[in-house]
Amino acid sequence: MLSNFEAAIAESLESLRLFQEVADSQGEAHARAVIGFVQWTLGNYDQALTEGFQSLHAAEENDDKWGIGWCCTLIGGIYQNLRDHDQAVRYYKRSHELFAELDIPIGEARSLIGIGAAYQAMGQSDQALECVRRSLEISQRTGNRMGESRALSDLGIIYQEQGREDEALELHLRSLRIREEDNSRQAATTSLLNLGRLYLKRGDSEQALKQARKALAIAEEIGAKPKAYQSHQLLSQIYEENGDLARALRHERIFRRIHEEVFNEEASIRVRNLQISLETERSHRRRWNDYPFNFRG
Repeated sequence: MLSNFEAAIAESLESLRLFQEVADSQGEAHARAVIGFVQWTLGNYDQALTEGFQSLHAAEENDDKWGIGWCCTLIGGIYQNLRDHDQAVRYYKRSHELFAELDIPIGEARSLIGIGAAYQAMGQSDQALECVRRSLEISQRTGNRMGESRALSDLGIIYQEQGREDEALELHLRSLRIREEDNSRQAATTSLLNLGRLYLKRGDSEQALKQARKALAIAEEIGAKPKAYQSHQLLSQIYEENGDLARALRHERIFRRIHEEVFNEEASIRVRNLQISLETERSHRRRWNDYPFNFRG
């Protein structure tokens, strides 16, 4: 599966080169967006954000609302992973407005999920629940199975935090079933981790261990660092709960090492500088466009 991600990046880089040769900036924007989504999945957030901002800039230059919507989805998701929830909501809301204007249900459903996740992280459960339910309704109405599985997963997380564990379990199992049927392995790790955490909370260490091990195996196979460190963290918690402190410590050390690779200080600085550079460029461009005369010939 990792080779699939590598192939996607390789093909996108070749497409990017060809688009640049013929000065097709819209094609270049789409290629960069694909690269950004793959890098996001792999946990290379600074690279993903670089591609996302460059793609967004090109899409804005071409007034490509479809492209802008997906770029904002990408950037919003990265900020969500970086725990900058205000920025995540800002970009996800922009993408939702564009997808609603263009009548693109799959985009609407995806952006609503992003908004809901950010609200949930900020402790605004009612708003989160509304967004996730709207996303689920859109996905089921349009036959968007992956959108449905994503909404079921997030709804399960909300129910779990509300103490509605039986309902949460059913939702996580439904989400996992769809993802396994569609061979969406990266998404399946999310459901497996959710199940593992829920089983651990319910005191079922055997089931929790089973789900965490499966999640780790997939994460390592596809090279998804965020899912890998989450799996090691969960395994450490399970072993600690069972009194196996040696194994708990081993997984805790691996968790911290991979977590540091994803969230190291240097990468965080680059991410913040990218955001500042983009906002500065936008500000200059707005002032230039508002000026009564220009000298571009």
